[in-house]
Amino acid sequence: MKVLVVGGTRFIGREVVRELEASGHDVTVVHRGETGQVPGGASEIRADRSTAYALDAMKRLAPDALVDMCAYVPGHMQELLDALPDVPRWVHSSTGAVYRPSADIPWAEDHPVGPWLWGRYGQDKLECELLLKSRRSERRTTVVVRPPYVLGPGNYVDREEFVFNRILDGQPVFIDGDGEAPLSMIDVRDIGRLFCRAATSALPDGRIPVNAATATQCSGREFVRLCSQVAEREVLTVSVASTTTGETFDRDDHVFPFPDFPYVLSGDKARELGLLGDPRPLSDTLESSLSWLMEHPERRSWHPGTKESRLREGRSFSE
Repeated sequence: MKVLVVGGTRFIGREVVRELEASGHDVTVVHRGETGQVPGGASEIRADRSTAYALDAMKRLAPDALVDMCAYVPGHMQELLDALPDVPRWVHSSTGAVYRPSADIPWAEDHPVGPWLWGRYGQDKLECELLLKSRRSERRTTVVVRPPYVLGPGNYVDREEFVFNRILDGQPVFIDGDGEAPLSMIDVRDIGRLFCRAATSALPDGRIPVNAATATQCSGREFVRLCSQVAEREVLTVSVASTTTGETFDRDDHVFPFPDFPYVLSGDKARELGLLGDPRPLSDTLESSLSWLMEHPERRSWHPGTKESRLREGRSFSE
């Protein structure tokens, strides 16, 4: 099967390409060459996805399936739809951030959408979904994949590294709120397999939204405890008043990498469709993440953001 992957050189995209290649498919990756090399023996089109050169090259390729891993801008989605309107299988990397926050969990695929705590990010992802819904024929298969928190080696979002770096340096970890809100998490290797199956396995025609959620749940406080166990270091946790409920979560300036709000997706549909198998234990995921971190010493350098720095001012954590 000829599969085109748009964006496949870091984190989730790399795992998708590896899974596709391991399954024997003919894989071509479109990328800018700014975030890494194409895994394995996949072919490549090195260009920005929005350029005429890239769009023409993708059109000439005439893939059986397209996997869009970097659909963040509705305008870019529109351009790709114009270039490849009739590709038989389209797999779109969306996010659970399109769902409207609710304490009534888990959230299935028919849960109301937006607005969410992620601000513009969630809104743009939702607009991309709506474009696909309006432009893709019901005679074609369109899979919209909505992941929860994705963890694992090479994670460019500062989640497990955020906690590990503070634990390894003997620094306290501030927990937003009481840290007891349940959160859905998935290993990047499990989600790579899901994308591969979504692109290549037998599925019905039409638009298929699917949560890439395993049964793995963990509260923020439990997450810190597991990181401490994996690192074999003691950790001091300090609960602080919630800074996220009712306002947009700032991914670049926060005191803790998970908002103080339940975020649990139902993975029933993914399992029914055969897209998800048994998940890796969260402890295994964190062990892999820590090993990767120690192999990349440049990632051991960290600096607290403005909010965290203010919490540290005038405090002593020696007790």
